[in-house]
This record gives sequence, C-alpha cells and structure tokens, in this order.
Amino acid sequence: MTFSVNASAAWVLSDDTQQTDVTVPCCELYVADDSSLSASQVMTLPPAAWQSLPTSRVNFGFSAKTFWVRLTVDNRAATTKQWILALDNPLLDVVNVYLQSPSVPLRQVAALAEGDTGRLVSHPEYLVPLNISNDPGVSILLVSFQTQGAAELSFSVWDRDSFIAADHRRSLGWGLLFGALLLMALYNVLLAVSTRVMSYLTYAAYVSCATLLMAGLIGFNSYYMWPNSPWLQHLTTPFLGGATLLFASLFLQQLTQVDSKRIVISRWLRVIQLGTVSYLLLVFVLDYRTAVLVFAGLVVVVVLSLLSISCWLSLQRVALAKYYAVGWFALLVGAFISSLAYLGWLELPVSNFTPFLLGAVTEVVVVTLTLAMRVGQSYRGRQLAEKSAMEQARRVRQVQDKSMQMQAKANADLEQKVQERTFELEVALRELADTNRELEEQNTRDALTGVRNRKYFDKRYMAEQRRSRREQTPLALIMADIDHFKQINDTYGHPVGDICIREVASRAAEVVKRPGDVVARYGGEEFALILPNTSPEGARQLAERLCSAIRDQGVVTGVGELPLTISCGVACLFIDPQLPPETLLAQADKALYQAKQQGRDRVCVFITEEQQVE
Repeated sequence: MTFSVNASAAWVLSDDTQQTDVTVPCCELYVADDSSLSASQVMTLPPAAWQSLPTSRVNFGFSAKTFWVRLTVDNRAATTKQWILALDNPLLDVVNVYLQSPSVPLRQVAALAEGDTGRLVSHPEYLVPLNISNDPGVSILLVSFQTQGAAELSFSVWDRDSFIAADHRRSLGWGLLFGALLLMALYNVLLAVSTRVMSYLTYAAYVSCATLLMAGLIGFNSYYMWPNSPWLQHLTTPFLGGATLLFASLFLQQLTQVDSKRIVISRWLRVIQLGTVSYLLLVFVLDYRTAVLVFAGLVVVVVLSLLSISCWLSLQRVALAKYYAVGWFALLVGAFISSLAYLGWLELPVSNFTPFLLGAVTEVVVVTLTLAMRVGQSYRGRQLAEKSAMEQARRVRQVQDKSMQMQAKANADLEQKVQERTFELEVALRELADTNRELEEQNTRDALTGVRNRKYFDKRYMAEQRRSRREQTPLALIMADIDHFKQINDTYGHPVGDICIREVASRAAEVVKRPGDVVARYGGEEFALILPNTSPEGARQLAERLCSAIRDQGVVTGVGELPLTISCGVACLFIDPQLPPETLLAQADKALYQAKQQGRDRVCVFITEEQQVE
C-alpha cells in the first residue's frame, strides 16, 4: 500500500548518524479540528492540505486542536541500527506515532495517552524506538499530538548507543543543576535557623518552588513523582509558578527592607502578593490552559514590577538592590521570551522552556551571590562591631581600672579616716564612760562625808535583800548615830558638827574591810552599814570596833579636841519573801533606839528568835 507525498527532501540517516534534528524541507504539518481522524484518513489528504513549516519546530501556542506532523525519512545506513525518536515536550497529553516503510504498510508504533500511560521507553521525555527499513526508498513518520498546554514540539532521531551516552551526560548536568539549587535552598534554611533571619527562609522557599517548577517543565515531576496522575502535573505546574512569584516578592521586600518610609512600594508589593495568593487559590478551579495563560501574564507583570522596584531602590542606594535588579532582569528577559514562545508569537530554535531556564538559573545564581555578599557584609559588620566592642571594652576596662584605683585610694583614705575617727570615738566613749562613772560615783557619794549617800543605800539594800533571799545567806545591818550631836551643833556650831560627821564617816570606812560591805550616810548624824553574808555575832563585833574607834580618839576641831561617841543597833536576817522589805531596817532601828535608851556609847543587837532587844 502506497501513499502520495509532496516532493521534498528526506530526513537522511546514515551509518555515521548519531543524532540528527528534523530539517524544514522534510517536515509537513496538518492541523485538524476533528480529533477523530485516523492516520489512514490523514495520509490520504491531498497535498494542498499539508503546509510546510517555516522552522523545524511545531509551535502554535495554546490550542485544543489535533496536530499531525509528517516526516520523510531516508535510512541509508548499511547496517541495521536501532533508532530512537525523541519528542522534546514531556507535557503533551496525547501522542500517537505511525511508521510506513517502503516494504511495510503504515502501522502504529507508539500510543501515548494521558501522561505516561503507554510509554515504550522509561524516560522523562517521550522516546519512541524505531525500526526503519534501509530498503531503497523513503519511510514516512506520522506523529499526532494534543495538549492542554502549549502546542510546541521538535523532533530528533538518535542512534540508541549515542542517545544513552548523551542522556547520561544530560542527566548528570540536570542532577548537578537541581542538586546545586536544592543545596542552596538547604543552605539558606540552615542560615535561617542559625541567624533567625526570615529572608533566608523565604529565599529557600523561592529556590525550592523554582526548582520544582523547572523539574516539572522538563518532565521530571510527572515521571518520578506522579507518573500515573497527569492531572496532578496540570495542577502543580501553575501552582508552583505562582508560589515562586509569591516568595520572590516576599524575598525582595525582606532583602531590601522596604519599610513604611517607602509606603508606595510597600503597598504595591502587598498588591502583588495578594494577587499571587488569589491566583494560587484559583488554580484549583481553573482549567490547565487558562491557569497557564494567566500565569504567563502574571510572570511578566510580577517580574517587571520586581525589576522596576529593584532598579528604583538601586537608584536610592539601597544595599544589594542593584544585584537583585540584575538577577530579575535576566529572569524577566528569559520569562518574556519563553512566554512569547509558549503563546506561539515567537519561534525559537530551542525549546520554549530554555530561555526561562537560563534566566531562572542566572537569577538564582545572582541572588545567591547577593545573599553571599550580604552574609559577608554581615560577617564584616560583626567583625567591625566585635572590634569596636573590644576596643570599647578595653577603654571601659581602663576606665574601670582607673576608677578602681581611685576607689581603692579613696577607700584607703576613708578607712584611715574611719580608723582615726573610730579611735577618737573610742577615746571619747572611754572618757564619757569614765565621766559617767565619775558622775555616777559622785551621784552615789555624800557630798559632806564622801561615803555612800541615802540613794545608793536604798538601791544596795534592796539588791542585797534579793541576793540573800536567792542564796539563803544572812544579811546584817548596822545603824549608827552620833551621841549628843544636837548639843555639839548648839554649842560649837554647824561647822564643828560637820567635822564630827566627816570624822565618824572616815573611821567607819576604815573599820569596814570587805569590798562588798557598804558604809552610807543615812541622814543627818546617822549612818548605816550593810554587811552581806554576815552573822549577828560578826555584825556585833564590827559595831563594837566602830564604837571603840570613835571613843578612843577625840575629834580635832577648830575649838579643840572634842570627845565623841556613837550608839549602834545591829540586826541580822535570812531574808524571807513573805517579810516586808523594810523589816531588817526596822529591826536595826529598834536596836539603835534601845542603845540610846541604855545610855548611849554602846551596841545593841536585835534578837530575832525571841523578838526582843538584848
């Protein structure tokens, strides 16, 4: 069975052919509105129905029509070789390949429908193994395809071994590219964690989304991630594109630190971000063709806006903005060229995706270098800050050392002054204590006689009673009175009487030997002696000695030596808490009264047991 074809140059394959791209003369195109046409029907179309392509690439933008491409192949290889037909658009929805050899009628050699279903070769691209006869004559390759995306496609035929070698190199290149991009994303995530700067995390999200978008456009996502879910490819491609634009605008805002002073730019960035978020929500309800068309327009608008903002910030001398502008300019040019190619308004000798890929890689590299410069600036800034802080710390230490020296000197001076003042205060306190003791001593001494006064006697009397009661020891009391003292005063005058009183007090102080005994002037010419822990007999003997000391030697006065005697009353008790405090004093006083009654110049003792005076 044979078919008539236009006279055109054939696509020549030879023994030396490793890879060859389709040439314009051997490529014809038929665009069908009816998707139900069969290959046989298409092959019977008149020559006028076919149109020659101006380039070797089919590119009709976004179209729902069915495209038929007829290729004339002349296999002149002397040896039988296995050829591979490579279709460089992995986003096609439906692909059918037919082959007619000189000796074999038209037959279908590949049917690829709904994504990856029916692939003959496991590969991200559409690969079709071909067994092209090397019989004399030409073979016909008939390819039909449909897509919801961009209807663009180019063809190349490879020798199998050459394709495997080239594919290894290309896979290595893609692996290095995507590995470097993901490594940059991971590096920025670690920077964000260590520095807590959100711009690094935003840039990591931007690089990740851009990397996944590029992987989807070259078929890696549909092949490796969701091979049996073409609808997911239609959903993720525009979604990843919108997310890339969103993170790009957020990163620009954070990198250049657009604040409230640039309110117009800040508002416009918020508008872009709000519009991008709205687009991300619409992706779930829009069909693939509409979503991609909206995304293509959004790319131009957003990238142009970000480029304009970057240029304006560069003119305002914002740090790092000029480098960001260079990166966005490269991405803008690449995205603009790819958008025109996808829309069918521009024919490219390479894949429509290539300009966008080159622009995106350039932008990522430039922005990464910008971030590296920012990290370097931050590091240098920290070094300068640390150096400045160290210098400041050194100065502070010098000031502190000087201040500490001054403080130490001041403390030493202050301590010396405090010691001097403390010594002076201690001397003053000692002097004051001595003075107080002297005053206390003077306050307890009788001014005339120098012995203890009545006030001291009263206190000591009560204290000795408490001790006697506590220790159960006897307490003795002697009451002494100068005999006929009133006559002395009346005869010789009060000065002579005062001499007599002083002399009695002096002799009484000489008679009393124990430190604990007390001699006090009780009042007028009357004296009292307190004798702790003394028996009645001991008290009586002391009183006798006192009487003898007064009687045996007269008192020298201004009127001559005068004879002088005294009378003594002695009382002794073990103090009982039930007895009134004045009991002992009353007993001694009664004994003194008895001595006066018995003729004076004698000692009388109050006998407690018999309640009488002897």
